[in-house]
Amino acid sequence: MAVSCFVKPVPMTLVSAGSQATNGPAVNLLNDLPDMVWRTDAVTSSDIVLTVPAGTVVDCIALLFSNLRSTDRVRVRAANSTTATINSPVFDSRDQDAYEGVKADNFKTKTIIFAPDVTATHWRITVTATNHPDGFIQASRVVIGKSVNTTHDMDYSCKQFSRNQSIVTEGNGWETVEHYDPLPGWTVKFSYIPMDVWKDIFFPFLHSASNSKAILFVPIPDQPETWQHEVVYGRMKAEPGGDCDHYDGWRTELTVIGLAS
Repeated sequence: MAVSCFVKPVPMTLVSAGSQATNGPAVNLLNDLPDMVWRTDAVTSSDIVLTVPAGTVVDCIALLFSNLRSTDRVRVRAANSTTATINSPVFDSRDQDAYEGVKADNFKTKTIIFAPDVTATHWRITVTATNHPDGFIQASRVVIGKSVNTTHDMDYSCKQFSRNQSIVTEGNGWETVEHYDPLPGWTVKFSYIPMDVWKDIFFPFLHSASNSKAILFVPIPDQPETWQHEVVYGRMKAEPGGDCDHYDGWRTELTVIGLAS
């Protein structure tokens, strides 16, 4: 099993959007509130440009909870100015399929592009969804950041689950349900994390994200055909931490529950 990775979004600022509907400005991509979306204004090809702080190292870019089909295309370019993202990017993913594999209808598309470490301030995400039946592009969140992992595989005793949000009220002979979409989640265990990795990389990440900041969890980064049903963008629950059970390492168990989108 491949080494799972976690990505905490870095601070971002929206510079421009090629198209945005009045009720769906692109700035909505920068918050985690449900039903706040970027929607293009009746066009199926557009882009956005975002900036990150100078010196930020990035290796993961994700456009989450979109209406994109597997045949639609996403391209990511990075440079140190808006113009340079077109004329002389330091990173260019070229056109990528919005996703691979099978996606059930009750999952929104998650497009994830991994890159070698890139240090650039401006990031351009271009989406092309020719002949999309909706007549527009829509997405809920963008993530740009540096992935972290434990360097060792997660244990096979991991658990994937669906958290029910609906409110069920029962009485004698009757039952009603106030329906809310279920939230995907994982409980993952890492039985060995090297001491240096824990103290220098992984615990600083846990302390930074804690249980209040949303993170992107990719269980199997080298199998993109699994991402649509397994990747979770959400928050860690309880107090993320670990136990020093080895003379030279740590173990941890983390629960991540997806955010409503």
